[in-house]
Order: sequence, then C-alpha cells, then structure tokens
Amino acid sequence: MHIRSVYNNFLSAPVAEDIGTSEVQGFVTDTAGAPINNSGVSMIFTLYEGSTEIWSETLPSVEIEGGVFNVLLGSVIPLDTVRFNRPLPLGIKVGGDPEISPRTLLAAAVSHLVARFKIACSQISEPLGEAD
Repeated sequence: MHIRSVYNNFLSAPVAEDIGTSEVQGFVTDTAGAPINNSGVSMIFTLYEGSTEIWSETLPSVEIEGGVFNVLLGSVIPLDTVRFNRPLPLGIKVGGDPEISPRTLLAAAVSHLVARFKIACSQISEPLGEAD
C-alpha cells in the first residue's frame, strides 16, 4: 500500500481540556495506484526524533473509504508529552505492511501552541506586574 498524501490539524480545546490530539487525514492506494477501501484496518502511527521513536499509537480499526482515512492521533496515547518545537517525522504502518516511506512531517498548528500557552499562563499562582 502507498500513502499519497497526509494532512494534519492539531485540535485546540478550551484551557481546561486535554489538547494532546491531532487530526490526521491521508489517502491510501494499492501498489497499482487504485484507492483502498477497507472497513477496519489496523494502523500504527509513530513519531521520531532522528531515528529514535518518541511516541507510538496503534489504532486497531481505521475506516478507509475511497482511499481516504481520518484519524485522531492521541486518542489512545496523548501527544501532550511530545515537544513540537519543530516538525517531527511521522511513520505510518497500514495493516501488516512495513512502515510507509518516506515519513511525513507532523507539525503543531498555531492554535495548538496558543492553547498550550494559555494552560501554562493559567497555572501561574501570582499575578504578573504591569508593564511600565
């Protein structure tokens, strides 16, 4: 199988809620280039720093219709401990196939970074002084 394209969109949430997820959508074809239709294939998503695995999640039953899949990474193992200070390579395995190459880059969207900043600011116990 081949993944032709992958898109991601970090989901921002109200400050009190978990923001450790990312919506990822991709387009999968067979080796002949025809879109895949599968009613529940296992997919493994892995983030790397260099060649070191820093996060991985298995989604056991992903729907692929007309080649398109849409998943919420972090729904099983939150992404909140991953530092997205730069794009990170995302490896994807579909079914029993080897990881698709090349890996795609996953980066944080501005809304996700703003939500993390709001959480950090809400945890400050003393008020900040006013600017001069």
